[in-house]
Amino acid sequence: MYFKFKPEVIFTKRRDGSILSNVMTGRKIYLDAEDTRRAEILHDHCQPGPVSPGAGNLAAYLAEQGFGHLHKRNIRVESSSHLMHARQIDIKAKIGR
Repeated sequence: MYFKFKPEVIFTKRRDGSILSNVMTGRKIYLDAEDTRRAEILHDHCQPGPVSPGAGNLAAYLAEQGFGHLHKRNIRVESSSHLMHARQIDIKAKIGR
């Protein structure tokens, strides 16, 4: 199962039930099976409109789980610390379908 928002980020369900996110920079985000189920529910009920901290969408969920900071319709994810220069990646997770 894939959660695809833009070419920059694809969330894919792995055999063990976790979600692996591949970002252009190589950043990987893992969610356990329980988080996967919640993310699927939020993704299925994703509605267009303004984002708020409890909004039912994957971008808000990832921000709530500490993977980045929600900004309007985007989630900003800190680059992994082992990269040469620390910077933010703007994933631009699409809200709605």
